[in-house]
Amino acid sequence: MDKREFAKLVTKEAIDGVVQSTLDRLRNPIVFRDQPASGWFAKQQLESQRQSEWFRNLSPDDRSRIESIIKGTAELSTFSFLTLIDGVAGSYEGVFEIVAVDADENRTVINPENTEMLHDVFSEICEEER
Repeated sequence: MDKREFAKLVTKEAIDGVVQSTLDRLRNPIVFRDQPASGWFAKQQLESQRQSEWFRNLSPDDRSRIESIIKGTAELSTFSFLTLIDGVAGSYEGVFEIVAVDADENRTVINPENTEMLHDVFSEICEEER
């Protein structure tokens, strides 16, 4: 796996999957009838139902805007995290190394030093997918 494959995987799993899951919950909140009707879980269910009702009452144009905001937020959050990994943001002085270990236990450094930064590769992939 190289950094481009990694960035595509992040885009698919950490952005597209999360955005879709969030929108699915807004469209149809999950209701667990066999869970206790009190405590934290019940509050989360109630809030999910309120958010869903609000979302479903929006105009199609407003729902589309919310979907765009959710996707943009997921992308920005991921971009910011990758700038931290790359060592160009945050208070940590240094970089973080990401190592992929495949099924055969082969190890590959995804972001070797002095190469293109992950946040830049991620940005390129986001632009390509627009």
